[in-house]
Amino acid sequence: MDTLAIEGACGKSSGPLGEWVAPLAMKYRRACLLASRGLEKALICRGLPDDPTELGDLARRYLFLGDAGMLLAESRKRPTPIAHSLELVEQLVTERQIQIGNRG
Repeated sequence: MDTLAIEGACGKSSGPLGEWVAPLAMKYRRACLLASRGLEKALICRGLPDDPTELGDLARRYLFLGDAGMLLAESRKRPTPIAHSLELVEQLVTERQIQIGNRG
């Protein structure tokens, strides 16, 4: 039952961080936090890592802190790889255009 409740709470999480938060919440039996697109975009601007180990660490920290604002404040200390961030922003823009096109 706990697993189903956690999966339901995280069902709307998307993106690289959201994919890590749900399984880690189940593993540590913690309440699942939604990794919103706004949080994902803010982390992308700060250089969201594409390394699975770093993403896992970031997701664990998010579950521990329980607050997206605190996670973003901590992420300001990280260096920002600009080239990688631009690629991800372009991908998000493309996804957004597809979503808008599907609505109309």
